[in-house]
Amino acid sequence: MRAVREADHGSARRVFAHGAEITSVLDNHLHTEDELLWPPLRARAPLAHDLINRMENQHRQLADLLDRAAVLFSTWAATPQPTTTEELAAVLTELHAVLTSHLDDEEAHVLPLVPDHLTAAEWAELGKRGTTALPKRRRLVFLGHVLEDATPAEQEAFLAAFPRSASLAYRLYGRPAYRKETTALRTSLASGTRPDA
Repeated sequence: MRAVREADHGSARRVFAHGAEITSVLDNHLHTEDELLWPPLRARAPLAHDLINRMENQHRQLADLLDRAAVLFSTWAATPQPTTTEELAAVLTELHAVLTSHLDDEEAHVLPLVPDHLTAAEWAELGKRGTTALPKRRRLVFLGHVLEDATPAEQEAFLAAFPRSASLAYRLYGRPAYRKETTALRTSLASGTRPDA
């Protein structure tokens, strides 16, 4: 975002489209957990009520930040100026901090509860909702975003959970399309560097 020159509407549109997709998937993820994860855990894991309360509070914070980001993103895309850039960057920076803390909590404290308190079908439904939030043509590309910061070993472990055909489709089509799209986005920016936010 910060690499977009003032009034460079073409680059702003590309960054906006990318940001809108990422934030839309995150928003869907939060709503899916609100509907399918917290209620059964609250009912079946009474000792985890404080944890679930903390998770739900973090979701409310994230939802508020996503709402603010959506408004600011539209304004910024229409008028990419230093003031709108910095205002949006501040909200996205806060969103990143809250999200990182939330996901760390989920991984460390919530995921260990899942095997004992959710059925395999309930867990599968969470994954299915996440997948169907994206149009089919975008799923393999988006997987590249999911795996971007993973180590090669983490990528292999993640892809091993998919059917062989899906893993192969990602390697043959999704990963190259993701790399092409991401490279085009980042190199189209005025500074030629990867933006901070």
